[in-house]
Amino acid sequence: MNLEIDFEKSVRRQRLTFQGTRKQRFLLSLRSFVSGIFVLMICLLLMGFAYYLETEPIVLALLSLPAFLVLISLFLQNRLARAKGFRSYEDQTAIIRYLLRKYPGIIRHNCSEQIIIITTNPHQSFFNKEFFILQDGENIYMNISLYSRGNLKYMFLSIPQYLASRAVLKHFRQSITNN
Repeated sequence: MNLEIDFEKSVRRQRLTFQGTRKQRFLLSLRSFVSGIFVLMICLLLMGFAYYLETEPIVLALLSLPAFLVLISLFLQNRLARAKGFRSYEDQTAIIRYLLRKYPGIIRHNCSEQIIIITTNPHQSFFNKEFFILQDGENIYMNISLYSRGNLKYMFLSIPQYLASRAVLKHFRQSITNN
């Protein structure tokens, strides 16, 4: 990711927001949404064609399911999962240790006091997993994204990655309270 994260806007909106020129942000969002909109248009064309052929309503419902999943994926793509009630420095090192145990082979890429970006080793697999962790002193926010080798975000996997972000924060919170 070439752009810096805008911390205040990201926490306020609970969505990853990037700094940069308007053109850079537009190209980033365009790159992220092109594949989703392309698949959404194909699904809508198939639904329109099936409706034109007067197919059964159950077939139309089944054809609308992928379009519905694409819309949800577009909404959850940069969404931040939140866990409440954390201290900053102690939990920062604890969450890095927890992620190292849970996901072996990750690399601490970029750390600051409020933003941690952790990536997997791009040479080990076809997917590059990137963890965005934001801390505002009271809460921890997390987003897990999958990228290809060319840094194209896999939009279709944003639903399971958002659920994985929530599960990681939930298990991390349980491990902290148990210790």
